[in-house]
Amino acid sequence: MKTKNDDEKLHHNYLKRARIEWVLEDITRLKHEQRELLDLAREGWQGQQANSFHLELEESAEQEFNALKNASQKIKEELEEEKQKLTRAQQEGLKLDGEN
Repeated sequence: MKTKNDDEKLHHNYLKRARIEWVLEDITRLKHEQRELLDLAREGWQGQQANSFHLELEESAEQEFNALKNASQKIKEELEEEKQKLTRAQQEGLKLDGEN
């Protein structure tokens, strides 16, 4: 014979099972939404905007590289000039010492 307590247990189990099913449905829905967001993100980064941004980054990096290369070349030239000046000064100093 069923008692009121048995009915409460059955009802409690029913609610518990229903909550588990709702949670599983939510998880399934969230996974689906996550996949859609990932697909959207992939499409976005493969589209024209991403391509333009990529080209802009490449152009910016190339400009920076060229600027650094030019600055480096200028420094090398200045160092070479200083080296030549020092060499001439040393040679002139030797000549002056040798003449005396």
